[in-house]
Amino acid sequence: MLAYLFEQCDIFERPPDGAGKSSLIELIHFLMGASPDPSSLWRADALSQYSFGMEFDLDRARTQIERSGDTSSKVIIREASPENWPIRPNRDRLSGTLAISNTNWRTVLGRLIFGLMDDDDGIQASKFGPTFRSLFSYFARRQSAGGFVSPIKQSIQQQTWDQQVAISYLLGLDWTIPQQWQYIHEKERNVVWVQAFLSMIVTFLMV
Repeated sequence: MLAYLFEQCDIFERPPDGAGKSSLIELIHFLMGASPDPSSLWRADALSQYSFGMEFDLDRARTQIERSGDTSSKVIIREASPENWPIRPNRDRLSGTLAISNTNWRTVLGRLIFGLMDDDDGIQASKFGPTFRSLFSYFARRQSAGGFVSPIKQSIQQQTWDQQVAISYLLGLDWTIPQQWQYIHEKERNVVWVQAFLSMIVTFLMV
């Protein structure tokens, strides 16, 4: 769709505004595990009852999924080869359809696309480690999140440690270095908070 839009424009001109490019990116994110907030387009009354789908290759297998705003906590699997998935979908007893929770869907995508480990496989799933949503956002940047402001940030709200961990992981560098730095920073911040709390208590007792 995006390629078609560009083909319809002069090579020196921008694609037409209002053509739905940003909405398409938002839809891709929705289908790839994003958690929609209450004001999300997919939860609007006019759209929440409808299901949106996508067909793509996952782990060298054709995969077709669907998701709706009304039941955004799960993803419907219409076609897939889940034999090698770290978490397999379950079949609904009433409808007979395969479904997986959105949380588990992110785990599946993280493992098969980026080689991320889940909670049972150690350090990558630990605090301040790389996540599928953070990594994927570099490849499908959202204008609404300020994804085009900086080449090394996929969102203007992205924290420095998350940026450093994600870039290091994608470049094949040792991402545990910025992760450990963030651990140290958090401990220092906790120490400062405890010191301030104790100082407040001492001041109160002396009054």
